[in-house]
Amino acid sequence: MKKFILKFTIFIILFVVVFQVFIGATEEKLLKVNGPSMQMQIERSFKDVIKKEYNMIILGNSRMYRGVNPEMFGISAYNFSHDNDTYNQMYYKLLYLEKENKLPKVVLLGTDYFQFSFISDTRNFVYKSLLDKEYIKDYSFDFNKYMNIRMTTLQKNLILRVESIFKNENVNRPFMRENGQFIYHGKGSQTKTFNRSSEMKDIQKDYYEKILEFCRDKNIKVIVVMPPLRKIELEDYQVDYLNEFNNYINKSIGEEGIYLNYTYDKRFNIDDFWDITHLDKKGADKFSKMLWDRLKINFP
Repeated sequence: MKKFILKFTIFIILFVVVFQVFIGATEEKLLKVNGPSMQMQIERSFKDVIKKEYNMIILGNSRMYRGVNPEMFGISAYNFSHDNDTYNQMYYKLLYLEKENKLPKVVLLGTDYFQFSFISDTRNFVYKSLLDKEYIKDYSFDFNKYMNIRMTTLQKNLILRVESIFKNENVNRPFMRENGQFIYHGKGSQTKTFNRSSEMKDIQKDYYEKILEFCRDKNIKVIVVMPPLRKIELEDYQVDYLNEFNNYINKSIGEEGIYLNYTYDKRFNIDDFWDITHLDKKGADKFSKMLWDRLKINFP
């Protein structure tokens, strides 16, 4: 029995050593082929945001993360958005900035017609170690679901690492700009593979309003932004819901608030998108320039 335990222990040690060597050896090649992983993106974002000097922080989901290029602005800004971020994550990101003494003067806050309809947990294996300990209390811990996400993520990462060994460097790989924006190359499609929800969960409305209250208390100006949408995505919503949603946003920010809504902006078409919902690199620069043309009125 002792020999078995000894052999098993040696095997485990060797496996861990070989695994770590493999991870280290494939890291650079993986980045050159596939770009940064989800975990890499988030961890880098949290590190860079406290290193940078800025007057504006951009918060939002993937449409802000990929669709807003701070380089187009006439003030210093950092894109602190991420895929699937909902208002609870955005709120705790502000608390993170406060803790690091890096609160901005302005928050550019993204919104979407489905933004209040869910509470995202797919990034919690990263966020739970970066955000305030209160953050995770909004989630009921499901060990099986947690392990499934972790194992699925690990499996995909290992497959990508093995595949990267046999692939050449991809010049069109995704990448993060120094200003936090994530660039993903692609071509717009006419096919829609998802359905958006019109539900407005109380928990997300509460966190959205907490963000507004927090910013008022800290004398931070909030500008709410609805990025441009393609008509095919708008098909998921009734006109009454769109009106109700926009009335809610306008009422929440008050008379002195700013809500920039590009839902029906005719200056955008399929050529500005890399998929059904996200602006491509060129479209993002176009949108960001338009944003700044409007924003600079408030920043003489």
